[in-house]
Amino acid sequence: MSWTTEWTSVISSDEKRFNLDGPDGFQYYWHCLKQKEQYYSTHQQGGESLMVWLAVGFGGRSSLVFIKGRQNHKDYKQQLETELLPYGSNWGGENWIHQQDGASIHTAQGVKKWIDDNNVQVLPWPAKSPDLNNVENVWAMLVERVYGQRRQYENDKELHKSLDSVWNTFCQKDIQNLYDSMPNCMFELIQAGGKKTSY
Repeated sequence: MSWTTEWTSVISSDEKRFNLDGPDGFQYYWHCLKQKEQYYSTHQQGGESLMVWLAVGFGGRSSLVFIKGRQNHKDYKQQLETELLPYGSNWGGENWIHQQDGASIHTAQGVKKWIDDNNVQVLPWPAKSPDLNNVENVWAMLVERVYGQRRQYENDKELHKSLDSVWNTFCQKDIQNLYDSMPNCMFELIQAGGKKTSY
């Protein structure tokens, strides 16, 4: 709660799989309260899909990175090296902090060593706390725009084009609004005892 001034220094990153008929595992998502809730696929495998990585900060965001094949910790290190490290101070200021979840690829020894070698601060990740990661809400906004009105895609090329198009027109102000909401989010999360919030 008392750390409110530091959220603008946090750069969040994450991966998500997008299937032709909807994203993986989206049972809950951010949505505009003025619009009707929509429901999307929650299947985990089957059919064509794209794995996408992105990073967001108060001062900027990465391009969408489309991951080919099964990524290992060496691939992830290379991704951080090219897509995050050069831009960290622009997006989060001189003392920027990286936020990632506890996926095994993120916590591999080789990745930890790279983080230490490059003096990257990492925000400790509370288990099962999507409310604390702005990237989750960014995914939700992408989902809403890419799959709105139950839109589905014929092939991965069409889905790739739609994701790129939506991301290229994405407003940075929407991301900044998420950062501005973090003090209220933290308050609500504490009041809910760590359970699901409206964020």
